[in-house]
Amino acid sequence: MRRSKLPKLTEIQRQIILSSLLGDGCITYNDKSGKISYTESHCEAQKEYIEYKANILERNIHPYKRKSGKGIIGSTYYQFCYQNKPELLPIYEMCYPGGVKRISNEWINQITPLGIALWFLDDGNSC
Repeated sequence: MRRSKLPKLTEIQRQIILSSLLGDGCITYNDKSGKISYTESHCEAQKEYIEYKANILERNIHPYKRKSGKGIIGSTYYQFCYQNKPELLPIYEMCYPGGVKRISNEWINQITPLGIALWFLDDGNSC
């Protein structure tokens, strides 16, 4: 995949992804199929917050009933997935060197005041 052909994220979209990866967001990449996606989930108390992010990323959110994991079993949470977007690859390569999420100076230095505000609003874990 050549980077010169990758569509550009807007700076706001990029800041949502970069800052949310420090909290509830994650990127998954399958190097065999080339499929890449950004996913984020929040509890019901943060529904408006995830709707705000999903609208900027032009994604629909979907309600789910939690079946297991952290939080109250049976609680509702909301999730969106930004799938098969090749513009995520450079972010994945920076934030997941060797396939493992690692916070680096390069990553942190790319987060703007908007990204810091979004990171602050993100509770950094699942509810």
